[in-house]
Amino acid sequence: FAKLRTALFPYLYTAALEAHTTGLPLLRHHLLSFPGDSKAWSNPTVADSQYLLGPSLLLAPVLLPNQSIQVVYLPLDCHKTLPPSLPPSPSSSNEWMDVSSGLRYEEDDGRFRIAGRQRLWKGGQSVSVAAPIDTLPVFVRAGTIVPTLDPSVWCMSEEEEEEGKKEEGGREGGKRRRRRYGTMRHVLHLWAWLDEGLSSTSGPQWDGGAYTIHPYPASSLSSSIASSLLCTFSPPSASDAPFSNTFILQLALPLRMPLGKREGGREGGWSVRGVKRLSSDVGGKEGGHVVDIRQADGGDGGGWRHVVHVDEDGWDSGRKEGGEDLWAMDEEEQGVFWLRVTSSGMKRGTEGGSDGGREVVRVLLTLE
Repeated sequence: FAKLRTALFPYLYTAALEAHTTGLPLLRHHLLSFPGDSKAWSNPTVADSQYLLGPSLLLAPVLLPNQSIQVVYLPLDCHKTLPPSLPPSPSSSNEWMDVSSGLRYEEDDGRFRIAGRQRLWKGGQSVSVAAPIDTLPVFVRAGTIVPTLDPSVWCMSEEEEEEGKKEEGGREGGKRRRRRYGTMRHVLHLWAWLDEGLSSTSGPQWDGGAYTIHPYPASSLSSSIASSLLCTFSPPSASDAPFSNTFILQLALPLRMPLGKREGGREGGWSVRGVKRLSSDVGGKEGGHVVDIRQADGGDGGGWRHVVHVDEDGWDSGRKEGGEDLWAMDEEEQGVFWLRVTSSGMKRGTEGGSDGGREVVRVLLTLE
């Protein structure tokens, strides 16, 4: 849980900034976020046993001894009834997804992997989920992108340590560097869960970054018989933000797919037919240049390991050596799409001010 807390720093810091500017706390009673859903705040069993962490994560800790099943009430999204002084959630979805049941922790490198093809739960109902002693029930509002730190960041201090040997499961005799936040802030991981409309957003972040996914209409760039998603990565714009940024996306599609159904319309999986990067200038305007992003090699769904692996010099300097754009499907997790792209800094004196600009990255996913 301590590692998860560190990974969630970008999400929590954005919520902390919101608390500073609006007074809306990080830990939120349902009355604050769902005033129109009386079941969420008038029922003591619900109101006293669960809460929101920031705008999009619903936590329902187990409070009773010998309890292995937790009943979680999923509130209705009534953000339109919030007082004008309180900001709405980045996602307006009325659906939820179970995060904790599918979240996998890789002990060898401290990485969290989300699960795909999970059921979308409608708000306004109670659901029962497994809650063993090592699991905290967590749901996420569908249509949410949660920014997280690179797994090599183990603390927010200014010091850097090395381990002599990796833990069990790691490379024998190898070294794993525990890095400080300041040396790894140019690498941002994005956990994304789509809503029923195949859209997702992070909302504005504390450092000026913003990340969205939404359906893209058929055009000359994609076939009309396939579904396409446009992923937009707007890098941080704060004055001290890195000039070049690497984004690593984990995208989980829900089980109930309105598009791409197979075998007579039954619910089924999906596959990515192609991934293209659309060129853009400073300010994010689309250009005419389109580049195919290479699919990472790797059997048994292991190509995602190539996506997250970057040469050590590339990690530290923010350069693109050893860090070409790549994508992969994690078949082991049944429907998680992995993508790595790098945003380059523009030259000084170009549009965007005397300090130059940062490239907005747009990537088109073609699904079938």
